[in-house]
Order: sequence, then structure tokens, then C-alpha cells
Amino acid sequence: MSVELEARVRRANLITRDRHLERLFDDELSRRLLRDVYSIKEGRTTETTDRPEPTALEEIARSEEAFRSGASSRPIRRRPAFVPAVLTAVIAIGIIGAVYTREPAPDLANTPVEIAERFVAALSDYDVDTVMSLFADDVAFLTWPDTAENFPAYMEYKRVMGTTHEFDACFELGSQVRCPYVISDSITRAAGTEPGTGNFYFFTIEDGKITSVNNMFTDDGYNDEAMALFEEWMIDNHPADWSVMEDTAYIEPDTLALWSEHVPEFLARLEDSR
Repeated sequence: MSVELEARVRRANLITRDRHLERLFDDELSRRLLRDVYSIKEGRTTETTDRPEPTALEEIARSEEAFRSGASSRPIRRRPAFVPAVLTAVIAIGIIGAVYTREPAPDLANTPVEIAERFVAALSDYDVDTVMSLFADDVAFLTWPDTAENFPAYMEYKRVMGTTHEFDACFELGSQVRCPYVISDSITRAAGTEPGTGNFYFFTIEDGKITSVNNMFTDDGYNDEAMALFEEWMIDNHPADWSVMEDTAYIEPDTLALWSEHVPEFLARLEDSR
């Protein structure tokens, strides 16, 4: 681009910016303030500035029309770079003020669905402390385990068995939250059987706490074929222990110790037999 053409382009751009700012500052006080800013920036007093001041809105309109027709003779003067930044800051402050005057957003971290999802995530990670912190003091269990006091032992059994819960998204259903899941454990995975499907956790949640828990198993909820292999092996190798394990709740300390001993042993023997 030639020097002359570049100068003409710069001149046109400055004229456009000049007209835009003048429309924004069309009241007497703002024009005078802007004129003083120019004078200070350029090291001059307001009395010596050469910036012509419009006398009325009609004058602005006439000048604008002259600019559009290419006949404007207004002197061109470069605007200080900080003026657009000041305008942007003023607009931003107004927007921020409007935002902070709105009603506070709801606490989504404590919705019933979020609390249920926090529970199932902690259950999958065997995070006993988080699970227990989500229960109300009078939480009711509609299925096993029947009390909150038994839940840590229940989770320890799940850890011994290598149980995994693959949860789908939780959702509200009436007054409850429903969390569907697929279940498998180290025995079913070692036996190569399909995971159990069609299972659900149902929660009632009030005031940010779980007040009732219902773990619903369907007919396909767990693959009994894999457990039958374990039972057969236990009867052949540890019949006395199996009698205790079969007749006593697995959350009892002595029974849980037998599960902890024999499940890894069974998995090792199953692996060696292949």
C-alpha cells in the first residue's frame, strides 16, 4: 500500500471513530470532559485545544451528513488510546453490577440427584466415610443391610469380593431418586459370566441427607452360575468353613474373615487350572 493511500485509510478510520465518540458524548458535560482529557494527554490546556465543539445536535447531524458524502472538512485529530478502554471498563462495570444484583443460583451440589450420585460413586470406591456421611441419623434400609451400623461391614464384604457397580445416570422418580446399575465381582469375572443387570438403588433424600435406601435386585441381578462354581469348590476343599459362611451373615467378623481368606484362594486355583 502506498504512503498516500495508507494515510487516506488512516484518515477515514479516525473520522469514523471521531463521529462515533461524539455521538456517545453528545451532552455538554461529557463533551467538555472529553475535550479536557484530549488537552491533558496532548500537553495542552482546554483554552488552546483546536478541537471544534459542536454547538447543537443539528450541527452534529449536518457534520455526519457531510462526512457520509465525503465533503467533511473537520480537522482530524488522533484519539488517545485509553478512551475506548475507559468506555469498555464502564460498560463492564455496569454488566457486573447487574449480575451481582440477581438472585443467587440454587445450590446444585446438594440436589437429591447429586447426593445420590455422590453415594454411588463412594460405594464404587469403597469410600465408607463418604457413604456414612450422607445418611440421616434415622436412615431406613428396606433391604440388606438392615441398619446403618451394618453398612461398613457390608462395604468391606463388597471389597473382599471385588464387587463393581457400574451405575447409569441417577434420576428423580416421584419423591425418590433412582440409580440403575450393573454388578459384577471377581468371581463372576474370573468365571467369564455376564454381569448382573436390571438392578436399582432407590433413595429418599430430605434436607440433603439420605433418609431411606432400597437396593432392588432383579432375576438377572447376579449370575448364580459363577457363585455355584465357588460353592462347589468350597464344599470340596473347605466344607466346615463353607457351612459357617453359608449359615452366618457375611457381615459378621468371623464370617467375613473366611470370605477374605477363601475368595482369593479360589481365584488363584481357578487361574492355575486354565
